[in-house]
Amino acid sequence: MFAVLQKFMEERQLPWDRMVGFCTDGAPSMAGRRAGLRTLIMDVSPSAIWTHCMIHREQLAAKELSVALADVLQQLCKFLTDNSIADQCPAQTMIDHLKCLEEHVTTYFPGLDMSKFDWVIDPILSDAGSVDLPASAIEQLIELSCDRTLKGLHSRVSVEEFWFGARG
Repeated sequence: MFAVLQKFMEERQLPWDRMVGFCTDGAPSMAGRRAGLRTLIMDVSPSAIWTHCMIHREQLAAKELSVALADVLQQLCKFLTDNSIADQCPAQTMIDHLKCLEEHVTTYFPGLDMSKFDWVIDPILSDAGSVDLPASAIEQLIELSCDRTLKGLHSRVSVEEFWFGARG
């Protein structure tokens, strides 16, 4: 893809240093930090700004968390903040609680389509364009999926340990 773009730029005598910005979808071949189109363009035009494709962003922004789930998450965050749980609770206890929740999630939420949350279980391989999240969360998921350190962590530990370790 980069070769085609480079040929286009040369044929039209468009200098790379004049490029202000560009957008791609979130696929690793486009947005990847190592060999993605984004990286190759940034190598020849370091001042250019990359953005996630606006059409994809609009689609993702149009999807909203259900009101009930948003309320539960807001209450949980408030509870954790008000009670300083993260400061008092050892990491292993929190990981054990997450594992227990994973095992019993269908008890708490009967009829829940768990396939909607595949990105939580495997954020490295999930397709960022197919998840139902706000645009800012999609961009974070794309960054996370391109992070080599987190890829290594994801392959070595449980889902709960991964997310506990990735939170910082």
